[in-house]
Amino acid sequence: MTFAQPAWLLLLPALLLAWALLWRRSARSRWLRILFIVLATLAAAGPRLRGTAAMPVVALLVDRSASVRGEALARARELGAELSEAFHRERGELYVIGFGQGAQLLAAAGESLEQLEQPAAQDASDLAAALQLAAARIPGHARGEIVLVSDGLFTGDDPRSYAAELRRRGIRLTHVDVGTRAPDDVAITRLVAPQRVPIGQRFSVAVEVDSPRAQPARLRVHDSAGALLADEAVELPAGARRYSIALAADVAGTQTLIASVQPAQDSRPENNRARAVVEIAGHPRVIVYNAGAAQSALVRALASAELDVQVRDARTPLTLASLHGAVAVALENMPLGELGDEADQALETYVRELGGGLLITGGRSSYAAGGYYRSRIEPLLPVSMDRREELRRPRLDLGIAMDRSGSMAVEADNGVVKMDLANRAAGEAIKLLAPGDGVTVLAVDSSAHIVVPLQRLSDPTQLHSVLEKVLRIEPGGGGIYVGTALAVTMDQLLKSDAASRHILLLADAADAEEPGNYRELIERWRSAGGTLSVVGLGEPHDSDAGLLQMIAVLGGGHAYFTSDALQLPRVFAQDVMHVARTTFNDRPAHVAPAAGLLSLQVDSKAIPDVGGYNLTYLADQAEAMLVSDDDQHAPLAAGKQAGAGKVFAATFEADGVFTGPFAQWSEYKPFLRGALEWVKRPESSGAFAAGIQLDGDRATVTLELAPGQQLTAAPEVLLEAPRTAAPQRARLEWTSPSTLAATLPIATSAIYQGVVRIAGQAPIPLAPVVMPYSPELAIRTTSQAGSEVLSQLGRATGGGALTRIEDILQRSGGAVHGERELTPWLAAALLMLLLFDVAHRRALLDATWAKTRARLVPRRRREPNREQSKPLSPVATTIELPAPVPPEAQDPFSEAKKRARRRHRL
Repeated sequence: MTFAQPAWLLLLPALLLAWALLWRRSARSRWLRILFIVLATLAAAGPRLRGTAAMPVVALLVDRSASVRGEALARARELGAELSEAFHRERGELYVIGFGQGAQLLAAAGESLEQLEQPAAQDASDLAAALQLAAARIPGHARGEIVLVSDGLFTGDDPRSYAAELRRRGIRLTHVDVGTRAPDDVAITRLVAPQRVPIGQRFSVAVEVDSPRAQPARLRVHDSAGALLADEAVELPAGARRYSIALAADVAGTQTLIASVQPAQDSRPENNRARAVVEIAGHPRVIVYNAGAAQSALVRALASAELDVQVRDARTPLTLASLHGAVAVALENMPLGELGDEADQALETYVRELGGGLLITGGRSSYAAGGYYRSRIEPLLPVSMDRREELRRPRLDLGIAMDRSGSMAVEADNGVVKMDLANRAAGEAIKLLAPGDGVTVLAVDSSAHIVVPLQRLSDPTQLHSVLEKVLRIEPGGGGIYVGTALAVTMDQLLKSDAASRHILLLADAADAEEPGNYRELIERWRSAGGTLSVVGLGEPHDSDAGLLQMIAVLGGGHAYFTSDALQLPRVFAQDVMHVARTTFNDRPAHVAPAAGLLSLQVDSKAIPDVGGYNLTYLADQAEAMLVSDDDQHAPLAAGKQAGAGKVFAATFEADGVFTGPFAQWSEYKPFLRGALEWVKRPESSGAFAAGIQLDGDRATVTLELAPGQQLTAAPEVLLEAPRTAAPQRARLEWTSPSTLAATLPIATSAIYQGVVRIAGQAPIPLAPVVMPYSPELAIRTTSQAGSEVLSQLGRATGGGALTRIEDILQRSGGAVHGERELTPWLAAALLMLLLFDVAHRRALLDATWAKTRARLVPRRRREPNREQSKPLSPVATTIELPAPVPPEAQDPFSEAKKRARRRHRL
């Protein structure tokens, strides 16, 4: 037995002596008081009972951060395979836990280790969270061991603070150090650039380089698109030196600068790059996205408003950083999916949080057909794309073949795995079907599993049953066998006589296997009148993306690619919209003005017809400006306040075949300029000046008030970065009579944008900021820092560096001693003893004891001896008895005092 606080045991003799000298006691309760003091002292000392645990359990912790460069993954594959095989024989349990930004269980006991094939280089190393998760997975009765594959560098809480708990539980930590020793490390330690520069001016950036020895190098600066901005040959001295590079501010907007140094010798190239972001300020700017970056009628109309109009196409991804400084963004008949995986989140943040304006025009590549349905910007739109019965096409049978390979078990966002998101996407697609349509769903890995056989959707109860089955699909193993998926799905659908039959195939763009004779299969399918679309989870340049694109082309459908599983519901809905609904009315329609047109300040008389429009409905809290004068009475132009910004939707084509006579309207340009004026972000007041400074992983925001300005409420600062769960918010506090400030943490290496919100004022945009490099690649003063952390964890838990896999198997196979705390048991005993003592002092147990004794003691032992109880012979003797004395009158106060004295003696 051991004690956590053995010093308490030294007080035991003193406590017993004090009780013996100072406290009155009785023989009846002496033993109770002594036992109470002994148990209380033992409980305070924290006794622990050592014993032998059973059932070996090993937790394999794999570092998935950016600093390990994949070496942890390669070593973990080897260890995982050997441990899994050995523990299968010995009936032990192996858990695999990955950690980066938090910790995640990659494989539970008995599960496949295929998730190790999906590395995720992250900007954090939360080793403390991984140790906590591992300890939670090892039961208290188990022989536990942690195998840590890492470089020892961590972010967040210090993992060494958990070593004592692991040792107490008998859990040893063995480590495999995959850190890079860098005695000759050359690094960029600092990159300084101005936050804002007027357009047309030159500016300088400062690059600080630290080198262990004098050597030649090249110093380069690129922009985010890879264009070379500066290239200089430099001589690096031993130590740190700062270099100044002159650049030109040619184009308005946000420019990301990437400085790099290429020395002759370097042992760690990851920290040879650093980033900075510069806002190049010009005239108020509008960004227009359309096909081919064309100078369309919409572009010309917006340019006539004396604004700087920048035209872009799908080759320029739409990101939050690309929208910085723009007063409005226009999407002219543009599919949302072609603008990049970040487009819908960037637009949502830009409008709702940063107060920007969004203008959308219609066409065959917009709204429902453009993937806006079930996107993140759908709730912001002033028009609704929900299904209506009058928009139906002939009866459809839909077959969905979904990848359920091991890669679908990888986490996509906040603990949600890809398979769950794919299931939701399939559910959204099925909900778009109408009563009478048919559906079949397959989950495919190395074979096809029919989850939902082909059936007609006749009522809501049946639809609910189908959705329940789809949402329960779980990932399997291996890759997806494309040929098998197509053959089985086609076989299901060919049983029907529907007018339209369509297959939607979801496959990993880097793991689509065994296509078989897919050309012949698809040819027979097309001859039967079927169509086929493909959703590739990955990038168009992945290893199997070409195969998936060819399948979609041969199948007469569409090919969609996304590396963000969160986009799957939007993509599935977009494809089913093409085959299940008529989303575009290609017939001319009369145009009628609505009340909201007055806000655009245009003449509402004699509005020409439009050649076609996207079929939508007016959304809640939206204001119609133009409506179709036909059976649909659909909104042709509408606006809506969406958070801090505004959205204007024109459901007709702004420049094309389906614009019709509307393009010749005398108020055409004023109408579009009025729409832009309605949505664009207003200029902030000059009475306030906001700034932001980055110091390490902290951003400090300041707000300066002009003399005489007053605030009715504390301003709020909001910072947003792509791929974050929610924007960071904080209230600014007074630091001087005219200054407020707030500090917020910076968690990722993404570009942060923000605004300061003041009640009654337009939002004040902040300059964008970015960390020079990932927190994982921050410059370390010594390359041994991570190794020292690993060594300390090993020593503190009784483990050490792993040299052979047999060491783990021998230790987990032998007796491992653990400790069990006895304090809770002693506390329970003290409580029971206290209750017994109270009952004893109150004499509550006397009657019970008497009754029990009466039952247990034999009657013959309690009866008097009859021989001795016979009356004696009379003796002639006279005995004089004393005269009887009358009893004293009973005094109630005296009796109470007697009872109190008796209780005190007890």
